[in-house]
Amino acid sequence: MKQNRFRIKYRYFWLFSLIFVTSVSHGALLDSGFGAEFDVRVTGIYVGIAQRQLEIKKNRAEFHSTAIPGGLAKLFVSDVVTEHSTMELVGAKLKPLTYTYDQTGGKDIKHKSVIFDWQQGLIKFSDGGGKEFPISDHAYDMLNFQLKLMHTLQQGTREFEFDVADYRNLYTYHSRVVGKEKVSVPFGELETIKVDSRSQTDGKHFVFWCAPAFDYLPVRVEYTKKPGGIVFLTELKSLSVKQP
Repeated sequence: MKQNRFRIKYRYFWLFSLIFVTSVSHGALLDSGFGAEFDVRVTGIYVGIAQRQLEIKKNRAEFHSTAIPGGLAKLFVSDVVTEHSTMELVGAKLKPLTYTYDQTGGKDIKHKSVIFDWQQGLIKFSDGGGKEFPISDHAYDMLNFQLKLMHTLQQGTREFEFDVADYRNLYTYHSRVVGKEKVSVPFGELETIKVDSRSQTDGKHFVFWCAPAFDYLPVRVEYTKKPGGIVFLTELKSLSVKQP
């Protein structure tokens, strides 16, 4: 029973690790790229780390994430989850192209993909019998919607929507700025803007704490899959900013 509980908790923690950053000039992180590592906890229990790399290549970008179990969770799970997002950059517009999800190292092996087909105007999923959805002008994947969140807050917008595709389905999150709050993460104490983001159809709920001093990057995020459910928490551990 204990082993199953750890396995269930770890299976989802990769979804909720967000990008964090030290003090840099406005827009520098998204302009030059970065590498970062985050502590991940589930209901207060340390379950591992998430490592991320953003690479900028002229008008294109690649966002890569690897989630690795650690602490006590490492005794019960061996799954390593990697995600990869490619996108086109057109001015301030972020145009998603592909998203892949791979889970290896344990009993539950997954290789999933999502394609944003702009010519046909469709989001195409390899999972679920090849389901498809129309592409909206605010459609993103589980990695690059975090970058778009930073752009949106920099523009001063206080209420907005994202259509976010994981490898299973497409979810619409209504998001709004709910106030200011000082938070303490392993990286340090930071002043933040708090953003509440909810799916109106299935109860999925994110809370983002975004630091204005660091280009409105989320420095802390909580996620619950359903009301009253397990709480997933990610916080900054270390960061290196790439030189432009």
